Amino acid sequence: MGIRVLQAAVVAVIVFAATLASATKLALPGIHGESDVADEAGAVTMLLRSALSRDARTLVQPDELPERMTAATAPATLAKIGADVAIFGELVREGTGLRVTLILVDAEGQSEGRPRAWRRR
Repeated sequence: MGIRVLQAAVVAVIVFAATLASATKLALPGIHGESDVADEAGAVTMLLRSALSRDARTLVQPDELPERMTAATAPATLAKIGADVAIFGELVREGTGLRVTLILVDAEGQSEGRPRAWRRR
């Protein structure tokens, strides 16, 4: 199951690379996962952070983020921490596989398109 999560996260990073290229500073709260997939959600979070943090100025460090950041509170939080885009995600079990859904929210509260999901079985 871990390989499937890894595949989905890699696809997510590749697809969002072009969108994120124009952002100067990104906030990535942890990918949410219920207790049965919490370890996998943590792994996806680490993978995304490592893929996006090639330049230390690009990604807001986790200890600089508020404990509870949501898409609704993102505009105010992004202004406060000086970031341009927040990336939110959820990992859920779907049958025998896992599904990762990611959404980007900018400082005005607008999402980049609609949420996109990748399913791997």
